[in-house]
Amino acid sequence: MKASTREVMLGQDMLNMVDGLRTALPPGTTALPFDGELHPVSDVIADFLGFAGLWTTAERKQAEAGAAVQKRNKAVRAALQRYNTVKKCVLIMLGETDPRLLKFGLKTKKKTRTLTTDERLEATKKLRETRQRNKTQGKRQKKAARAKQTRPRGE
Repeated sequence: MKASTREVMLGQDMLNMVDGLRTALPPGTTALPFDGELHPVSDVIADFLGFAGLWTTAERKQAEAGAAVQKRNKAVRAALQRYNTVKKCVLIMLGETDPRLLKFGLKTKKKTRTLTTDERLEATKKLRETRQRNKTQGKRQKKAARAKQTRPRGE
């Protein structure tokens, strides 16, 4: 989840508050009254520094992650080129149908087979039903429909 601008700025706001607590409180102020209690200024400063440390750590880690992503993105082209080269080499060495290709994370090429007459009829039936349901036409049907619609000029 991405932090809002306010959440990001809160870290700096807390550090500014610590600076103010250290330097700008009226002389002799040792505690702050809030939440129905008196809280020592040193404890409040320690709390804010602890919270601010979380922001600082998050910003540092985010910068490191950003640098790592940029480094990875620069390497994508070279890595992809190397991967494709090695993939071709493995395919040439083992062949496209060797089951050992699965160990390389590659799919084996399956041998195509011709459909039986019954399978072809079933596929054609499904195709026609789908086209009728979706109100679509095949390439030849579209061409025939266009030919009927166009009339010679002057009529």
